[in-house]
Parts: sequence; C-alpha cells; structure tokens
Amino acid sequence: MDRNEKAGARTLTVETVIRSNGNLTLDDVFTDGGPPIPPGFTPDIYNVEPQLGFYCLYRPRPGENATADTPVCPNITRVAQQHASWFTSAGFDYVVVDITNWPLVGPIGPEHFPSTDMTILRPLEVLLDEWLALRAAGIPTPNVVAWPTAACGSVPCMGTEGVSEAMWHWILSKIYNNPKYDSIIQRMDGKKLMYMPTPTVPVYNNASFQQLVESNAGRNDIKLLSMWAMNEADFDKGEWGFFAMCRDSTRGPTTSMVGMTVDCDQDVTMDEEGKPFALSASASYMLAQASLPFASPGHLRGLTMQRLFAKVLTTSPPHLMMSSFNELVGGRQPSSYKANTAINMGLPYDAQNRTVWADTYGSEFSRDMEPSVEGGDKVWRTATSCVQMYKAGRSCSDPEAATTELCCTTADKKVFGNIWSLRSPGSGGAVNSLVTKEITELTALQKQGWTEQCNPVPGPTIFCVNTSIIDGREGPFILYNQTVEDNPTRPLYRCITSEAIPRHFISIEPNCESLGKMENTLGHVAINRGGEMLRALRRCVSSPGGRRTHALDLLCDTPDYPTVLGYVR
Repeated sequence: MDRNEKAGARTLTVETVIRSNGNLTLDDVFTDGGPPIPPGFTPDIYNVEPQLGFYCLYRPRPGENATADTPVCPNITRVAQQHASWFTSAGFDYVVVDITNWPLVGPIGPEHFPSTDMTILRPLEVLLDEWLALRAAGIPTPNVVAWPTAACGSVPCMGTEGVSEAMWHWILSKIYNNPKYDSIIQRMDGKKLMYMPTPTVPVYNNASFQQLVESNAGRNDIKLLSMWAMNEADFDKGEWGFFAMCRDSTRGPTTSMVGMTVDCDQDVTMDEEGKPFALSASASYMLAQASLPFASPGHLRGLTMQRLFAKVLTTSPPHLMMSSFNELVGGRQPSSYKANTAINMGLPYDAQNRTVWADTYGSEFSRDMEPSVEGGDKVWRTATSCVQMYKAGRSCSDPEAATTELCCTTADKKVFGNIWSLRSPGSGGAVNSLVTKEITELTALQKQGWTEQCNPVPGPTIFCVNTSIIDGREGPFILYNQTVEDNPTRPLYRCITSEAIPRHFISIEPNCESLGKMENTLGHVAINRGGEMLRALRRCVSSPGGRRTHALDLLCDTPDYPTVLGYVR
C-alpha cells in the first residue's frame, strides 16, 4: 500500500473490491497506477483500511540512506500513541509481536524486496522507542513480548551473524539484551518472557534448545513459553493457544455461532498441577481457509468473541491471550476444496477467486480487533468490555453487566438466522426443494427422507459438511433474522405454488409474484454486497422438471428471477 500511495495509485482493499460488486478486481489493487512488482513476488493486500489510515512504523536508522523502496511513514508517533492508548485503556498488560513467519534475518523475496529489517526488525525497534518516549512523558504503554520461531530449515540456527542469523537470536541480542529496552520487556517469574511455536517442527520439543534460549549466553534471564496449541493434548501439556476454537456438544471444533445452545467451551491451558492457567479468545478464528464459506465464524457483531469470553469470565484463569491486532493482511494459497463455491466469498468471477486467504478476509472474517474504516470499532469496544470484566473478576450473571456491557448484551448481536437447504426424495418431475429457518422442520423433513444440502468446506456443525461436493450453489446460508439499522435489507419469503405438484421457492415479493402463496418470512437479506453479507442469493429453476432452487454467489444455470434477491453469508 505504501508503494501504491507513493506512486499516486488508488489504495484499494479487499473489502473495497468486494463492495464494488464486480466493478473492481483484485488485479486492480497493484496495477491501477501502482509501481511494478518484482517477478515472483506476491504482495500483500490490506483486507480493510485501519481507522488511523494506512500506516507503517519503519524509520531509517541514523545514517541510513533511503532508497526508492524505503517506506515513508509520516504518522509514526500518532499511531504508536493511539495504539498505546487503546491497549492501556482496555486493560492489556502487554502485546505479543508475531514474528513466526520470519525464521531468519535477511531478505524474504526476489531482488531482496522486502527485507525482514524493513518489515519486522526496524519497526519493532521503532515501536519500542516510541513507547519508551511516551513513558518518559508520563503516558502509559503496554509491555512487549517477542514471538519468533525456532525454525531454520529442519534444525535450530545457533546464530550466525548476517543473512543466515536466526530470528530468535537477533531478538535476544538486539532487543532483549539491549539495556535501552529492558524496562519494556514483559516478565514472568522474574524473567523476560518469550514465546515460540511448539508443535510445527520437532526441534521445538528439544530440551537442549530450550535451555540454550533460556540460558541466554549465561544470563539465565529468559522464560520460554510454547504458543501454538491446536488440540486438547497440547493444552493439557501447558502449551498456549494464540486463538482457540469453540466446540459443539461432541467436543468437535465448530465455526457455528448462530443458534447454538451449548457453551463455546474452548480448550484451557493447564499448569503442572492440572489447574487452569491460560485461556484464549479472539474476534474470530478459522477451521479452514478463512475466505471460504463457513470456514470462519466471522465477527458476527461481537457474538463470536462474546461466546469465547463466556468461559474466560467463568473460569477466570490467571492469564488471557487475545488474538489479534494489526493483522490486516494475510497470506494466500490455492483453495483446498473442489466445490465451485470454495472460492473467495463475494468475488465469484474474479480472476483470483481461487487464490484464497488463509486466516483473515475482508472486514468480517478476521481475528483482527483493530478499528477499521470499513468494519468500524464494534469488535474493539466488545473486546474492551470483555477484558475489563475479566480483570475485574465480573461475569455476565451480574444483572447490570448483562444489560450494559457489550461483552454480555445479546440483542445487538443475535440478529442472524440459519437457513438450511433440503431436497425431497422424489425423482424426475416430483423432486422438490425448500429452505427452512426451523431446525425442528429440518429434523421432521429428514425423517421423511428429505436430504440436507451440505456445505462443501469444513467448519460448521449446525449445517452438514460434505467436502466431495462439486457444485455447492444449493447449500445453506445465513441471513438477518430482523431488520438492522446499519445495513439496508429486504424480507425474504418462502412460497409454494398452486400447481398440481406444488413447488417451494424463495421470493422477495410478499405476493410471491402471483405464482402461489407465502408460507413464511425466512428473514432479511442485505441489499448491498459487503461486510457481513458477501454472497449473492439467486433463484434458479432446474430443467427438466421445473424444480425451483437457489444459487449462492455464482450464477444459475437457468435463472428463475431477473435480479439478485439479496446478499447473505
């Protein structure tokens, strides 16, 4: 984005492209007046624009000469001060700087662009310098912890100076062992705290490597914790999770938040005595690639965070890890699933629609809590409420909190409804389809032989999942269960024809287009694409047979209504 701005190009975000509804493409982000990109280098794209504007924290060191690729970061002090204010006001004690994607110090791309110094190392120094200056002026800031990786190929790097130096070694020598930064590094058990991800490479379980790091060349002043836990066994061994997934009644991970009656019940990090030691919470998370349908629960106006915090507030462990902040870009990769709808939601015919985002997408499907232009600050305000309640030892059973704290209120969050899709057991012209908002009707129809149309991507448990699906257009979706003030909507009706063989169909017209009668109001669909509702909903008709059905995001083979009915998730 900085390179685009310097070249005078438009600064497009993923969310901007989605909301353009096909008028812009992802190809436009770096071609519309922007500079050339080095061959083989895939630049990151901001999913949203930060509320503070596009910012960076790079500042050349004294005596360094700027080049054409050197970022220009004009608002460093303002950004650092606002971040410190947000964190300290909310009650955060320290921030963890995620460096796990950069195992080595040195260039990370073709033509040495960009370098780890530009993207990670120097910005970390600048952040620490800025926050220390604030402290000197009497303005509080959080402490800082580094989270590097131990990987250097398949073995730990022992710290060779230069381009092959291990990142953890650089962090120790230049940050943790620098007297200037001593006061801002978080302590645990009287030692400087550092995280490393444990299970991804076997060497992380190497006691001699842990001793090497913690000894810190004889200083013996480092406390090394494992953070990457993804399953119950990891948590039981004391490993921390940088995010944790809600689980359903079978203890299986789920992205389903709407209509769930069981507790979120995420895993807890246990101490050596088997007592709760740490819990994780986040604005969202993912069980598959985040930009695919139902791979991530999304923010849901704070509902996901609220459900995760239910256990935090009742368990009240001594440590809480929250993910994430300032994670507005993310890596992309080919879609892992076969279905035609296993694409970037809301970009159905974009040339890059099958190069999908892994862990953050748009303004809604992201763990990030930072206030943004497109997403607003509702999730951050919910996080602030939740952290302050946790630190005060309060829970949502407090009648006052239940009605005043964003961590507890539900009327503002439970505005979504599930829609299941079914097909009848008939054959030929007798086949029928319908959608239902009632799980009781779903169950009853299944007993009569109707088949639920599944989601083709793992994640939801309130809907069935079938990863072998090739055509996922007829699957389940979520809409609003009421009108919402901040997003124009229209009602969506379920209708039935008066033919000899009655056909169910969906419509946005209360008279069902004079084709039959209305059975019920399913909910409300968004009129515009973007934010919470990314996928177009269309009505189709099958031929032969005349069965009326729907298509999500993609076009119908044979349309049965001239326009898009609305947008859903």
